[in-house]
Amino acid sequence: MISCGAGRSRALRVARSCGCACAIWSGVASAQNSGLEPAWTSSSSSDRADRPSNGEREHRTKRTDHVRLGALVSAGFPRPLAIEGLVKVERLVALGLEYSTLPGATVSDVHFGCSAIAGSARVFPLRGAFFLGLRGGRQHLSAAASVTGYGYTVPISLEVDTLFINPQVGFLWTWDPGITLGIDAGLQIPISSTTSSVLANSTMPSAVQQAVSPVQSTLENVAGAVGQTVLPTVDLVKFGMLF
Repeated sequence: MISCGAGRSRALRVARSCGCACAIWSGVASAQNSGLEPAWTSSSSSDRADRPSNGEREHRTKRTDHVRLGALVSAGFPRPLAIEGLVKVERLVALGLEYSTLPGATVSDVHFGCSAIAGSARVFPLRGAFFLGLRGGRQHLSAAASVTGYGYTVPISLEVDTLFINPQVGFLWTWDPGITLGIDAGLQIPISSTTSSVLANSTMPSAVQQAVSPVQSTLENVAGAVGQTVLPTVDLVKFGMLF
């Protein structure tokens, strides 16, 4: 009887010890889980807060191109050098103001120069690089020479002011951060022209007139070709920035 009672009391003590150990282990695990879970929740929520949404990323990286402003320089024909201020709206319309010039040059003893100021409008029907344009403005041409001979020095000069329009077709590409490159071609069509001149007259001796006549003819041909006829126009390259 004593042996059986001792065995039972020993079994009860073992069972109680196991129950206490299980209770302690369960409490520790629960505390650890409750302590870690807020940390995980806080970390993931902060990551979501710091990470920009797709809309925010697109807003930061994609231009709206409502308005772009800038300047372009170009090389072409008939006036080799040009600079243009340009404003482009909604990738659809561009308005510009251009100054172009042919620096002074001398050909066959005739010194001549040409410059023009013009406004331009371009429409981009596909909202891409391709455009249809129209330029219009005023061109000033000057040519001068002097002939010396037989004791005479005869100055000859001619100036032609021409109002013109210039329909165009071309391409104008713009890449971030605003680098712009273009090319175009068209026709310069004179609308009206005025001429002022100092030329040889019939009161000079015939020998002097014969010497002056070829130079005078050259001036008139230059004025007629550049200032009073339809000319092809080409911008071989346009380069600049549109911000």
